[in-house]
Amino acid sequence: MKIEMLSGKKTKYGYDIVYRIDGKQFSFLDILFILDLMFQNEDRIYPPSKGFKGRQMLVDAINDVANGMNWKTLCKKYKLNPKSLSVVL
Repeated sequence: MKIEMLSGKKTKYGYDIVYRIDGKQFSFLDILFILDLMFQNEDRIYPPSKGFKGRQMLVDAINDVANGMNWKTLCKKYKLNPKSLSVVL
């Protein structure tokens, strides 16, 4: 997956950033939509009613990212296999 971050329109706060994945622009709303699907999926495959964390595991991981946890630690904590991501600035 190739992620691009490009300068967008200039506002009084500076340039906004336009994000593209594989050449297609995506928005904050797109991210929220995808997160909603992921939350539903986590609850389906790891139902809290059966003692699993469900969506809470994803919420915890998102909070760890927001709080600056480094990727290596994050991947180890959540038993994730880090994939090769390329970010073009």
